[in-house]
Amino acid sequence: MGASAYPKERLEEAARGARTLSEALGRLGVDPKSSTRRYLLERMKKLGVDVPRRRPSGARHGVPERRKACSSSSRPARLDASQAIGSSGR
Repeated sequence: MGASAYPKERLEEAARGARTLSEALGRLGVDPKSSTRRYLLERMKKLGVDVPRRRPSGARHGVPERRKACSSSSRPARLDASQAIGSSGR
């Protein structure tokens, strides 16, 4: 089997200081939207390379953050079954 174009040392160098996986892939010259993304993510995990996981600034809040924000709101939204998404209400 031939040597990989992405040895552990190269992956570690790209991941070092990167805030996101996309940033690390960019350092490798890989389009973050390409199918190579999954391959490199799995290769990094397999080789024990610390994969950047930090959410970029400006990213959307996840469900727990939304729940916390909504629970502390002075005007929480209330939906009944007729207002639910996908409900015909008829």
